Amino acid sequence: MSSLPKYKLLDKEKTKEMLEKFTGERTGWVQVGEKKWFFPHRYIEQQEGFYNFKARLDDTWVITYPRSGTTWTQELVWLLKKQELCKKITIPGYEVLNGMPSPRFIKSHFPLSLLPGILDVGCKIIYVARNPKDVAVSWYHLNQAIKTQGYNGNFEEFWNYFQDDLTPWSPYWEHLKEAWAQRHHPNLFFIFYEEMQQNFFQTAYKVAEFLGKSYSEKEMCKLSDYLNIKNFRNNPMVNSSELRDCHIIADGGFVRNGQSGVWSNTFSPKLEAKADAWIKKNLQDTDLVFPYFNNNNISQLIN
Repeated sequence: MSSLPKYKLLDKEKTKEMLEKFTGERTGWVQVGEKKWFFPHRYIEQQEGFYNFKARLDDTWVITYPRSGTTWTQELVWLLKKQELCKKITIPGYEVLNGMPSPRFIKSHFPLSLLPGILDVGCKIIYVARNPKDVAVSWYHLNQAIKTQGYNGNFEEFWNYFQDDLTPWSPYWEHLKEAWAQRHHPNLFFIFYEEMQQNFFQTAYKVAEFLGKSYSEKEMCKLSDYLNIKNFRNNPMVNSSELRDCHIIADGGFVRNGQSGVWSNTFSPKLEAKADAWIKKNLQDTDLVFPYFNNNNISQLIN
């Protein structure tokens, strides 16, 4: 059993400030390990169960930073593996997963370093990355919609929390870079959300090949239509209608418009410049490049 990473409580002043902004949180936050992974305080009660979770050879994982196409990719993987177009699996917590029969389909926002050993087991892992501006906009709206978060501040304030690694599952860059460093591992398939949007067929074929599956063009057309974002976001099986029924999430849906580049409608010029400087700084030590993102002027998406 691996020794658990050490954690520390977020300082009192910052906790007080954030509790006023995130009214759904009641107990504060912790920063875990050397990279200071950011979680609600209740993570500590579950840390051992998650960190020492036993992956299985026939597991299939979808891992992302939040709002990076997790649900969309999860549905794609489920359909490719099960060869069905009308079913949906709901992923529970680790305590239930341990008792589930194989094969299991698991989605997670945990970074690879907090899921030690899963790469070595031999299970399949699909990691999805999305550009930070669109992630932040989508994450902002979800934090407003979900009552357990209850965010009541504006977007610029939220961006500052995001940039300072003070939103759950952060740091964003460490999350991506850990997976990017493993992109050549035979058990991990690294894809970009933007690639799925620009060429769904090609991406789906690659995912199918990674999973050891093959499909006809007709079958892929059917899959593409089913996973069209307009159809997908209206599907109550994937858009968390049960959360609205339980009054956990506000109207508007868990799956938003699914577009790339919508950040430009939210960022002020000043905030855009700040974000660009932050992105540029964090891309300097990596060869990670977001598709359709102009590296000479990172504030512009290539259409």
